[in-house]
Amino acid sequence: VVAVSADFATETAVTTVLSLGIGAVTLTGSFIAFGKLQGIITGRPVAMPGGTMTNGVIAALVVGAGVAAVATGNETMYWVTAAVAMVLGVTAVMPIGGADMPVVISLLNSLSGIAAAMAGFVISNQALIVGGALVGAAGLILTVEMSVAMNRSLANVLHWRTPIGLRWSPDTDSPSPRHSTPYATSLRHSRNETSRSSTPSIPLRAGCQAT
Repeated sequence: VVAVSADFATETAVTTVLSLGIGAVTLTGSFIAFGKLQGIITGRPVAMPGGTMTNGVIAALVVGAGVAAVATGNETMYWVTAAVAMVLGVTAVMPIGGADMPVVISLLNSLSGIAAAMAGFVISNQALIVGGALVGAAGLILTVEMSVAMNRSLANVLHWRTPIGLRWSPDTDSPSPRHSTPYATSLRHSRNETSRSSTPSIPLRAGCQAT
């Protein structure tokens, strides 16, 4: 971008912005995931002010800066796109618990492949395009399969919704069934009462005694 003063064709500018944005999210998100797995950062979900709305606003800023970079060819807007995308990588991964980090890492691996493919389009490198596309596709398939194995959707993992009956253990920094929420407890009680009331009673014949 600096070498050519950000003055290139629209197609190249779009792929450059995509490569910068996706790569920046992957970079900082991977650092956060590494910190959570290594215990450098707490494995507990760290809620961002505003929740998913904050991430939505930051993502909108990334898109806006990218559009401005493509439309104006201003070198500064490319740097702004990368900087805001790096912030998005942090705010998107921090609210996710350590137990879900394998899924997040697989998704970040997929994003890194997509970023590499976009960079391949910029420099017209066929090997980088094919290799990045393969990494992106394989990472996405693995991410979906891991989510299915956990009986959760990918959106559920990224938005960090803990399954009913699980709360975070302060000792293990992971969801533990030993800590049930009041809602889960009342739900189990109601299910038990329903199953008892729905059990058919067997009438005793005359002359038979119940054992």
